[in-house]
Amino acid sequence: MNKRPTGSAMTSSILTILAIILLLVFIVAKLPRGYSDDVAKIGQGANVMVLVHNKDSVHSLNLMGLMDKVRDDYQGAVEFLVVDVATPPGRSFADKQQLNPSTLAFFGPDGQRREVLFGVENEQGLRMALDQVFALNNR
Repeated sequence: MNKRPTGSAMTSSILTILAIILLLVFIVAKLPRGYSDDVAKIGQGANVMVLVHNKDSVHSLNLMGLMDKVRDDYQGAVEFLVVDVATPPGRSFADKQQLNPSTLAFFGPDGQRREVLFGVENEQGLRMALDQVFALNNR
């Protein structure tokens, strides 16, 4: 004996599925957007901050979280890049610039390296560094 769902059971199932889909869409929309690793952007007229990232480092992951918190406030003023030292291009960039993993490197619009920071611990410290290095108004 096969029983077919009644109209109210079918409606309830459809509404549940729609609610799950809407929840998933909302969650995905709240995820931080990805970062570019295109270091060719350095020296192209914009302030650029590069995180030399090591996915196995807690400090590096924390720095990425700090970047997620501040980057929308610096949109149009600073380009945020992430190079992964586990990839050949990321390792090459880090070696060429003599940068260690979990390091932030700041480059001016002309491509000149202005500052290298290690040990940024909080959002306020990152904001202060961005404002000072790039001579931005405090946001």
